[in-house]
Amino acid sequence: MSTASAAAPAWRQFNFFDIAPNVPEVTTTASSSVGIIVADVHGSLHLLGGNFVPVHSWVAHQSGRVTHIAEERGILISVGEEDAIKLPLLKIWDLEHFDKRTGSPLLLRSIKIQAGSKPHPVSTIALSESLSHLAIGFGDGSVMVYRNLDQSLFSGSTSLTALPKPKTIHESPAEPITGLGFREPSVPLKAGDLLHLFIVTTNRVLCYIAGGKGSGGPPLVVDEVGCGLGCAVMDPVAREMIVARDEAIYLCGPEGRGACYAYEGPKSRLLTLGTYVIIVSPPFFPAPSNASATVRNFVARAPDPTTVSQQDISKVTIFDLENKFVAFSGPFREGVRDIMYRGDEIYVLTNDGSLFHLEEKSTAVKLDTLFRQSRYLLAINLARSSGVDESGIADIHRQYGDHLYLKGDDDGAMQQYVRTIGYLQPSYVIRKFLDAKRINNLTLFLQELHSRGLANADHTTLLLNTYTKLKDVARLDAFIKHDHQKSKSNGDAGDDDPPFDVDTGIRVCRQAGYFEHAVYLAKKYRRHEEYLRIQMEDAGNLKEALTYIRELGPEAAETNLVRYGRSMLSRLPDETTELLIDLCSGTGFGTAISTPPDRPSSPSKPSNRDASYLSYLTKNRLSSLSTDAAIVPTGSSNPSATVTEGPPQISHRRSATGRRSHRDGDSSRAGSPPPTNSTQPNPPPPRIPSPRQYFAHFVDHLEHFQRFLEAVALNRWGQKVVAGGGSDEAPAKESQLLASPKTYHEDGSDEVAVWNTLIELYLTRSAQVPESEDSTGLRNKALAVLQDDTTFPYDRTHALLVCSTNHFIEGLVLLWEKMGMYEDILRFWMDKEFETPIQPETAHDGARPSDQVLRHLKTYGPAHPHLYLLVLRFLTSSPALLTRHTTDIMGILEYVDKEKIIPPLGIVQVLSRNDVASVGLVKEWLMRRISESRDEIAADKKVIDAYRTETKAKLQEVADLSDPNNPRIFHVTRCSSCSGPLDLPAVHFMCKHSYHQRCLQEHETECPNCARAHGLVKEIRRDNAMFAAQQDLFLANVKETGFEAIAGGFGKASMCHQRGRRLLFTPVHPTCVAVDIITSASFQMAVPTSRATDGDYETASNTLASLKSLKNTVVGDPRKKKDVVYSDTIPGLVEWILNTEVDTESFEPFQAIRLEVASVVSCLSNASPQTTLELVRASAISALMHALNELPENDAEELRIGLCRALRSIVSSCSTILDPRTGLKEDFSTADREDARQAVEQVLQAKALDVYLPLLSQPDLVSTGIAEMLHMGLSCWDSPSPRNVITEWLPLIERESKSPGTILRNRGWETAGRPEPAGSWVSDRLLKLLATGNRKAQEAALQALGALASDNSNLATALTRPASEKMVAPLWEILTYTTSRFPSVRLAACKSGCCIVRAAKPPKSKVALEICRPNGSAYDPALTLILLLRTIISDDGMGAPYQTQGCHMLAILVADERRNQELASQFGLLSLLLNHLHTNNPSTLEKEWAEDIPGTQSRFREAILISLASLTLHLDNLRRDLLFMTPSYLELLMAALDDSCVGVRYAACQCARALSRSVDVLRTSAIDSGLGMKLWHMLKTEKDRRVQVVLLMCMTNLVLDFSPLRETLLEQGVIQRMVELIDNGDESVTRNAVWAIRNTLYHCTLSDQMLVLNQLGMERLHRILIHPDSKVKQQAIILVRNTTTSSDSCAFVVQGLGRERIFKVLKDGIDDSDNETAQQSASLLLNLAQELEYSGEFPEQKEVLVSMRNRLSCRDPSTRKAILETIIALSLSCWDLLHELGFPSALKEILHEMEMNVSLGGDVHEENVLRDLARTALLSVTSR
Repeated sequence: MSTASAAAPAWRQFNFFDIAPNVPEVTTTASSSVGIIVADVHGSLHLLGGNFVPVHSWVAHQSGRVTHIAEERGILISVGEEDAIKLPLLKIWDLEHFDKRTGSPLLLRSIKIQAGSKPHPVSTIALSESLSHLAIGFGDGSVMVYRNLDQSLFSGSTSLTALPKPKTIHESPAEPITGLGFREPSVPLKAGDLLHLFIVTTNRVLCYIAGGKGSGGPPLVVDEVGCGLGCAVMDPVAREMIVARDEAIYLCGPEGRGACYAYEGPKSRLLTLGTYVIIVSPPFFPAPSNASATVRNFVARAPDPTTVSQQDISKVTIFDLENKFVAFSGPFREGVRDIMYRGDEIYVLTNDGSLFHLEEKSTAVKLDTLFRQSRYLLAINLARSSGVDESGIADIHRQYGDHLYLKGDDDGAMQQYVRTIGYLQPSYVIRKFLDAKRINNLTLFLQELHSRGLANADHTTLLLNTYTKLKDVARLDAFIKHDHQKSKSNGDAGDDDPPFDVDTGIRVCRQAGYFEHAVYLAKKYRRHEEYLRIQMEDAGNLKEALTYIRELGPEAAETNLVRYGRSMLSRLPDETTELLIDLCSGTGFGTAISTPPDRPSSPSKPSNRDASYLSYLTKNRLSSLSTDAAIVPTGSSNPSATVTEGPPQISHRRSATGRRSHRDGDSSRAGSPPPTNSTQPNPPPPRIPSPRQYFAHFVDHLEHFQRFLEAVALNRWGQKVVAGGGSDEAPAKESQLLASPKTYHEDGSDEVAVWNTLIELYLTRSAQVPESEDSTGLRNKALAVLQDDTTFPYDRTHALLVCSTNHFIEGLVLLWEKMGMYEDILRFWMDKEFETPIQPETAHDGARPSDQVLRHLKTYGPAHPHLYLLVLRFLTSSPALLTRHTTDIMGILEYVDKEKIIPPLGIVQVLSRNDVASVGLVKEWLMRRISESRDEIAADKKVIDAYRTETKAKLQEVADLSDPNNPRIFHVTRCSSCSGPLDLPAVHFMCKHSYHQRCLQEHETECPNCARAHGLVKEIRRDNAMFAAQQDLFLANVKETGFEAIAGGFGKASMCHQRGRRLLFTPVHPTCVAVDIITSASFQMAVPTSRATDGDYETASNTLASLKSLKNTVVGDPRKKKDVVYSDTIPGLVEWILNTEVDTESFEPFQAIRLEVASVVSCLSNASPQTTLELVRASAISALMHALNELPENDAEELRIGLCRALRSIVSSCSTILDPRTGLKEDFSTADREDARQAVEQVLQAKALDVYLPLLSQPDLVSTGIAEMLHMGLSCWDSPSPRNVITEWLPLIERESKSPGTILRNRGWETAGRPEPAGSWVSDRLLKLLATGNRKAQEAALQALGALASDNSNLATALTRPASEKMVAPLWEILTYTTSRFPSVRLAACKSGCCIVRAAKPPKSKVALEICRPNGSAYDPALTLILLLRTIISDDGMGAPYQTQGCHMLAILVADERRNQELASQFGLLSLLLNHLHTNNPSTLEKEWAEDIPGTQSRFREAILISLASLTLHLDNLRRDLLFMTPSYLELLMAALDDSCVGVRYAACQCARALSRSVDVLRTSAIDSGLGMKLWHMLKTEKDRRVQVVLLMCMTNLVLDFSPLRETLLEQGVIQRMVELIDNGDESVTRNAVWAIRNTLYHCTLSDQMLVLNQLGMERLHRILIHPDSKVKQQAIILVRNTTTSSDSCAFVVQGLGRERIFKVLKDGIDDSDNETAQQSASLLLNLAQELEYSGEFPEQKEVLVSMRNRLSCRDPSTRKAILETIIALSLSCWDLLHELGFPSALKEILHEMEMNVSLGGDVHEENVLRDLARTALLSVTSR
């Protein structure tokens, strides 16, 4: 037996507990899982509650006492004595069930305990946790065990004595039992775990196997060290028996004694609590010389040391065995009776009945104590045992490292810093070790950082630079190549993920000149571009690069050859050409190297980067670091198999059998069976790259270029040109089967490009070697290609240009023939006649060019007669030709005369244009023609005389019939109807037709035979009269067909004055007369409610005549239109429109009056916006809607057209006031804009749609007007709501059919053309309107479709998709109209396409929007539109207005669309627009230049600048490209800023705004060119509000913290100017001024904040905070939020505005319907939380909090996040108020909603953040 040494080492002692007195007057106690149980001297037990108040009390042992208590799982074991019984009693109680009558726990068992023949007292008991065993130790040294106790208790037996028979397992009469304890099996249960019972006597410790294998044997002696009663206890953590003796503390296990801790002194009680061991000493008298410092301090601090020394005390010591220190040591007077604990709380019961509570200090306090003593290792151990998380432990390591670093122990410090990796920013450590003497430590840290996969690119750069600077190639090799060597040694062919950033490693190695290492990394980790760049640019290994490209596979080879093909061709032309042939032919490529960069590690291949990477680090290893064993990925059984991730690469090489060869790739998984055709479809064939992208590489290698193109054509399409001419179709190869057009859906563009280029190559190379066989062969090849355009597809236009450039006459003639350009053939030979002198030896017939002209005329002339006139001019152009071809000329004249090709006068004019041809040449021909003409004239005169004679006879007949005195005699004897003999009664007509009366219909008053002929004439005259009244239609026809329409108008008498009619009166001043008539009493009487009288007819006729005169007077005269407006005529006109109660059948003039009134309204609305506004204010729109709604169903068609035209004119004028998209118009007041906006809104309301949308089914004139009105109304409306309503609109009859319970009125025309169930009814009618062929209808339908689809993604997306597989997308149909012969239709189609493409959403699988052609191929509409717009803008022949609209459409297409902006830049739109801007700049225009239309060029410049602003608003690279272009963009922009036109200045400011978004531009060009200061000076002087808005946007960027102009602008008073603009009165100016001030306050100093706020003023700040415009209010709230970034600024704002006003602003902001405003208001409240001092004193405080609580239900994540953060901050100052207002329940509800996975619409990470915030907020408002 070993004893503790006399000089035991001193324990580190700390005071981690405080003493607090508690409940007095308690005796014997015990601790349990249900609470503290107290036993008194009367045998009663008391279960105490939280405040040591008895919860349950009962008598356990009558007239006795309780000696021992043990409890597990609610079962209480009590052992006690009773006076009437000599033996000890064992009672078992159920603490979970109580007797309702007595209130005591249920007594389960009660038996006597007797171990031998004599009674002995019980010294100790032990109960296993599972209740399976109960051990009882006696004073005579015997131990008795009850087995299967739990089974007995829960068996259901009610007998109190039903316990298993105990077994005596140990007897030692000389050694009383002092301690028992069960060692429970481990959890989870391990193999071989047993239930052990430790038996402690006064001299020994024994171990008995109580359960499991080997149980039942005698106890074995574990240690020969015993202890006194109460000095042995089980350690539940270590599962060992702790034995305390005077010299030490011993730990014993089943195998023997364990650790021993020296602690001298007598011990009376031993307990455990967690990792603590509590030791109680027996009572003793304290002395100043006591060995214990605790006792000495107790005596020293006592008031009377002498008195204290005479009182008994006991010392309680608490040990932390795990960390080996004393946590507490303190004396207690009168000795310690017992120690108990409840949870983690320790209570000390003294002998005088006092109870003390030992309160453990927090872990933070403990650690702080250790930190002050620099005991960092102990602090680390304590933190681990206390459950501190790894981040907290890492922080302790960081503090320990800082401590060692300051002491100069760099190695030790680095050991600690390494343990912080993953929790501490690496830069914190790196900065400390950057000097040269600590480079080894830094290297070690960086290596460890990489090994754990936490290094970034900068760390890799630093580590590699360390290696390269030290030229430590060995360590560099180990770092870069180690993983590769390891994988080879393990037989794994796969590549492990690198422990560092590969791109950084390649870059650093390349910069340092370590090309071998850079190549190794690039090749290993499949950085193909880097590999090739190094080999090509640095190492110069072109052959290896070429081989590598071939191994890459077609996709990667395609992109890399585009980049490096030119340099490869310059050095390895033959090899590179072969590679390109294989690539573009789809042959010659083997297994591709997969190229998934940075792929995630496969879950089937676990990896351990630490182990695989750190194994090579042999220097400066950390002695205390341990690494896990490497986890080797499970490989395939086949060592050569390669598992690749991603889609398998498909090879282009095939074996001879047509099957994939073994090199074409492996199966997707080793050992898996091959796929079968029945279960898996064939993989799609690979895409063959386009050869066009490599054409530019062959500029200096034309021979190789020809070989390349011929090989591609042969291998890919099986086409070959024979040198002698003709084609040779090559046999189909297997590669051609892969690359067939049907397989690839090729559009044929590659094939055409190849043959276009080959034609050019043949001719170019033939010119380089003239007069040689090669030249002849090449030209023959070119001619063979041109002849066979079915085999060799090529572009004829391109070929024509090439042949012309290379003077290839045979090809030119051939192409002209194929293209039908016969006139060009003739002109070519004509030019040859004058260019080439004729040599005598070649002057024979047929060799001259003129002979070729005649030969081709014979061939082409009969089909194209106009060629005869051309040849006639040619042959008479010179005397030589005339002399040579006189006979031919006569033949031509004979043919022309015979076929009537040219009139004689035309021939004479041709021949008389010069002096070459004489009259004698055509004398005979002329004489013959004159004679024939005279004969024709004589014949015509005879016909005219006959017509005159007939007319005279007809007139005489009419006169006779009209003369009542001249009787008419009828000699007709047969009926003209039945041809029977005429008998009475008979009816005779003046037309000399007679009928039986029975053969005529009743009341028939017209001859039936003549009525049909007369009816046709009447119908023609009626149509002519209607056409004469439709002036708009006549003007439209004139625009389309010109003089033909005018001649037709004369023929229909539309151009003639209406004869035979007389105006009822002629007004002196039409305006005044109209006013008088409309407002007179007689006019009011002219609207009867019943049938009209003669007087009404006369008055109405006068009114109608006056209205017509009024219309004729004001047309084209704006001054007189204004007179009408100012003479109060408009209300009378509106009243006439509203008058719908007239019986139009009996009073037709009233309908004509209303039609004329509608025409006057339409005319007035076109006068000026002011006249339109007067009509709007007079309720003209409501009147027109009412009139349209009340029109009859079938008739009144003309009136319906007039009403629609008037309504369209008003909406169009209102749109001009509102629409900002087509250039800056005249500015209007806020009231005028609001009136116009309400007018358009009235037209777009749902009720109004039911009035005019059904008219889209009407004829063209009506539907065209409605389409135009839709376009005008929607084009000026930014909100998508009306567009959605119109898209979903259906006619009333269809809505009625869908909801039968709804009764709706049908007006008749809605039944016409009922739409299909699917799709938009309106868009379907507009598409049908396109097919009418009418230009105006097409233009209106296209514009309406574009306006309807703008910002309407659902409709726009539907228009890009076909309704069925057999149909094309509507967008394709729309884009076909871009080739219309009418410019207005082309523009409308482009604009419609731009709006649709802009709003449509591409499919999820596509990056860009695509539509299908009729042949099924994909088609990019955005690219097509950009090319069309480029053509429109570059077409100077169409004029500036045409180009202006193209620029505006380009701005629409590219706005906020980065891809479209890039496409526009790629196709040269930037340079094109810049050149146009330079050309149309006033400083570069010619002096004599003048605009066709005033303002045309200014509007063009404005449109150009708007397009440039849209193109450069988002992309820095486009802004930079534009700045470096020629002519100078900045110079043109500065000139535009000084333009006199407001629109140009506005657009120039937009461009300046786009430039100011770039930091580089702000710091360079904006300062150097003076642009920034120019904008500032404009802001000071500009008066136009729209330009002011854009200037404020520019200032917003110029005053940001990174702008170099910020300080200058602040000094020059930019804030003061912005403040002035706040009071401008216009909401848009105010909003942008506040926005600019808000940006000025962002990230600025406190002094700047005070300066801005003082200039702004608190009263003005309060006004904008409560501004009625929500956007102004939102910007003002953000302004205040940007200001309140410090306590001083918060105090300044609160003091200036006042708490009441701030609370009101915050409440209104949080209640605002706009989520952004609510979010900013909550964030502002968070900033001001400390200054506002929430106390509930003001009612506004509670209102703000109530609003915030109600806003918690908002679904917007940002708003909810801001409110939650504010609640957390406010919980510190107004916890009670939050509780009172119900925030806990509201937060619980919100948290429950979140945890039920009710998505807020955001991403998962955002929702997790919100959940954490909600939990924190709930915790903050529920606990202080």
